[in-house]
Amino acid sequence: MVAAILPNLAQWASGLIDNALNAAGTSATGVGMDKLNGAGVVYEGLQTLGEGAVLVGLVLGTMVAFILEKKFLYAAIASAVGAVLSFIGLIHAPRGGLGSHPQVALGYLFFGIVCLDTTSCRGRRTRSRSTRRISWPATKSGPPSAEIPFPVVKSTV
Repeated sequence: MVAAILPNLAQWASGLIDNALNAAGTSATGVGMDKLNGAGVVYEGLQTLGEGAVLVGLVLGTMVAFILEKKFLYAAIASAVGAVLSFIGLIHAPRGGLGSHPQVALGYLFFGIVCLDTTSCRGRRTRSRSTRRISWPATKSGPPSAEIPFPVVKSTV
């Protein structure tokens, strides 16, 4: 699960950037976020994704696992848990506190809404497909068999 390890990689990358800037005798705030962003270093994004990397990895990995299993309701619940954890500052925040990163919590909520909408759409589509019936023409042999496109060669060995 690549999604579960991404927060740890982000935390590692931001640590590498901090160490390189400290070796040069400066810091990220000393250089300025505009200059870092201009150089292609998304330092703030790495910091936000990497804060609370273990819990973030659990939440993201859970969401991806449920999506792959097509259990969108459970993915929505995991997304709601991520929104709560983000809002109270346990993930995506350097220090705990209510409303530390409300944008991230809102992102988790919107993703949960998409998962819930997908759940309701899947239910409607499944019901409409289950009402269709396939009928075969009345023959003695039943449904038509598949033709083998290549000749069958019997081995004499």
